[in-house]
Amino acid sequence: MTEEAFFSSTAQKDCFKELDVEYFEVVATLDQRTSAICQEMDGQVFKMSEWEVGVTAPPFHVNCRSTTVPAFNDEFDTVGERAARDSDGESTYVVPAKMTYKEWYDTFVSHLGESEKKSNKNLLTTVNWDLVNSKEYKDKFKNINESKLVQEKLYEKSIDIFNHRSGTYYEDFYLIDTNTGAVVASQTKVEYTKGVLKEELTQAVYYNEEIEKAIKNYSNYQLFSIHNHPGNLPPSGADFDSAFQNKYAGGIVICHNGDIYYYKVGKNKFTGKLFDLIVEKYKKLGYTEIESYKKALEKIKKDFGVIWEKF
Repeated sequence: MTEEAFFSSTAQKDCFKELDVEYFEVVATLDQRTSAICQEMDGQVFKMSEWEVGVTAPPFHVNCRSTTVPAFNDEFDTVGERAARDSDGESTYVVPAKMTYKEWYDTFVSHLGESEKKSNKNLLTTVNWDLVNSKEYKDKFKNINESKLVQEKLYEKSIDIFNHRSGTYYEDFYLIDTNTGAVVASQTKVEYTKGVLKEELTQAVYYNEEIEKAIKNYSNYQLFSIHNHPGNLPPSGADFDSAFQNKYAGGIVICHNGDIYYYKVGKNKFTGKLFDLIVEKYKKLGYTEIESYKKALEKIKKDFGVIWEKF
């Protein structure tokens, strides 16, 4: 290992001590180039007194990319996201913060053939075109908004999104004027700026200047949002945060498997972090991820007046 990596690790240790950190966690890079030892060490938690470079703390080998973070062992330790990379090593997406390397590999990589592992696309995120191209799918949009113009535009943009993002982890985002049915802002960027975190974490749509300008210039509860979830999950805590803070008329999440989730926030304020915590609570009780999301949606519907429906 290099002297630079060793001293970087020592500096990290000193910083943790100054902050009175008692435990630290090893965090490896979630991609297919990560070494066997880093795969094994990812997610392991140690006392600060056990810090030993090359044994419990990185670097574990030459050109090691692993790092460390404080571990607090509380409910907020399970909330958040971490970045993962496609096989091309460039494209990134996000997964739950507490997902370990082994869990990531088993979920996103192990089921793929060798040729698929070398591809930057994933069969799990390929659009179910048989359903999406059916009349049944198009008819779902009749239940989302009273305006025929809005219905038609939402369907049109859903097809555009699927054509653009099928087989990838990326998301596209559009804002539609409910008065006219026109698209007033969008985020469909393909090339993301390296070093800009909100762009690199591309599974979470970031708000560009066009979107921010539209939110500022249009009236409250006039804009309707649409974006995709390649992993086929319901609206996230971040989605509810955006809907509440920006006073959207409503929003839909279109999933690559053909599911559509409509959601609209109420007047009672709540945070996306709270929603994420509720999801984690149900997961700890043994529910699957999709079951946990749906139970959390039912709870916030009851407690905060949130409206949601799956089509």
